[in-house]
Amino acid sequence: LIRLSKNRDILLKKRNNLLKKLLHKKIITNEEYNLALLEELPYKLFKNSNIAYHLCKGNFFKSNNVIQQTNIDFYLQTKVNNIAEKYLKRYSQNRVKNASVIVADVNTGKVLAYVGNVKLKGVNNEFYVDIAQAKRSTGSILKPFLYCSLINSGDVTPYSLIYDIPTHYDGYAPKNFNLDYSGAVSANKALARSLNIPAVRMLKMFGIEKFMNNLKKLGMTSLDKSSDYYGLSLILGGAEGKLFEITGMYASLARVLNNYNKTGFAKQRDIFPLKVISDNYKLDNGDDFTLLSPSSIYLMFEAMLDVKRPNAEKNWEYFSSTQKIAWKTGTSFGFKDAWSIGVTTKYVVGVWVGNANGEGRPNLTGIKAAAPILFDVFDILPKNYEWFKKPLNNMKRVTICKQSGYLSSQICDDTMSIFIPENANNTNICKFHKLINIDNNGFRVNDKCEKISNIKTVPWFILPPTVEYYYKKRHSDYRLLPPVRDDCKSCFDQSIKKIDVIYPKNLIEIYIPKELDGSRGDVVFEAVHRDNDAVLYWSIDGKFIAKTKYFHHIAVKPKLGEHKLTILDQNGEKIIRKFKILSK
Repeated sequence: LIRLSKNRDILLKKRNNLLKKLLHKKIITNEEYNLALLEELPYKLFKNSNIAYHLCKGNFFKSNNVIQQTNIDFYLQTKVNNIAEKYLKRYSQNRVKNASVIVADVNTGKVLAYVGNVKLKGVNNEFYVDIAQAKRSTGSILKPFLYCSLINSGDVTPYSLIYDIPTHYDGYAPKNFNLDYSGAVSANKALARSLNIPAVRMLKMFGIEKFMNNLKKLGMTSLDKSSDYYGLSLILGGAEGKLFEITGMYASLARVLNNYNKTGFAKQRDIFPLKVISDNYKLDNGDDFTLLSPSSIYLMFEAMLDVKRPNAEKNWEYFSSTQKIAWKTGTSFGFKDAWSIGVTTKYVVGVWVGNANGEGRPNLTGIKAAAPILFDVFDILPKNYEWFKKPLNNMKRVTICKQSGYLSSQICDDTMSIFIPENANNTNICKFHKLINIDNNGFRVNDKCEKISNIKTVPWFILPPTVEYYYKKRHSDYRLLPPVRDDCKSCFDQSIKKIDVIYPKNLIEIYIPKELDGSRGDVVFEAVHRDNDAVLYWSIDGKFIAKTKYFHHIAVKPKLGEHKLTILDQNGEKIIRKFKILSK
């Protein structure tokens, strides 16, 4: 035990002898030796501030015997520590005990602040766990990467309609956070509202394996299972990710876009992990970066400017800012992980809030727990009013249907011009506009019941029945199909279907849960019809079951085995679905 206030002459002699040994071994120079001799002995030991405890304890350093300098900004680290501690004290009242924050420079990748966890006085919160390096359920935080991938390939444009309806894939039935449906929503709004069903449909469209490969190439190392293991739930938190890595992935894409706008080239060397130490992760790969185009990255960040949740509008003004920030939140199933990551042209900030032991808590969501920390951190960073420049040299102008968001067809009557990635070649032509024949009174007719001279052929935006059922509730301007004129019904070709089955889907296998008394419960079948006043007649295996009007859903108890459901409307149009009831 050293007491600097006693025996100071002896301590001074020991110190000087040590300096002389260092000089003789040529560890220090003569100049350094002479300057060190002039230094006074301190009167007290200085306590290690430990402002970046987890960074110092991590695996970033090559050797314990070599002095290595980190990229941490001392003053910024202190402020970020204080912000995280302030919020966690508040959250601890809800038994939320852990948080992590990463702040980095986009262009260099240098980590400026590293909060691996927050220590709370008097609380056993597993402080020694470095949350920034821990694998946690990703919630919705990966959705922008999927959106970017689809924009890059041309499978969608930012305005392409994605179905938001009850969805089933081999027993997997995703739900939106608010348990509601929009019918159809543009891809950019689906991202901004973080809708789960459109995200799952977009992943199905793009391909799980292909998306996983993209994530791995961007730096995500935690995907150590097969695509079959993760399935479509991958995009909703079915995989685990590290805050440090995912924050770095957002920074890499921002870096690619920045450097492309400066040089006209997108390079693979711009994709690298965040740097804790000044000289680590040096890459000299001069190959072109072709995974995601600068234009798709730009369109991704544009969509992220408007990230919201349907239940959070009342808090939106709190998050308004004079500087543009592309940001995304994520919440894992069971309210166990709250994420928020934001990026500007200069900085990236990543935040995670939750419990290290995996305990879920009410209201532990990205928007309520992580986003406030994110914006407080951005408030202490130097203000940056520049936004990413649109990479016009990497884009092409196309004409799209204003209603569907896909490339306009010859009969789309309302179009607009937008920019999409130059190499986006998979974009489909609008399939929602159809030509219909109407008379002077607006009824649908054909040449069998009306003179050709009295028939007008007009384009009409027509959604599938199930999509229309939900879509029209939110879009008062949606025009329903005109009714068929009475004298034309007997000779009218019903090429536009009126009936659709929401559940069951064709060839589905259904498990029916048992009630408390051990008996099998009911299964609810649901259908929709374009005509609000339609009457539907339901039968299973040829046996009449029920008649419905206005609300077309019935509860049934089919026996085990294969069955055929037939639904018939009052005009004779019918739809058939086959299904199988399984026993547990």
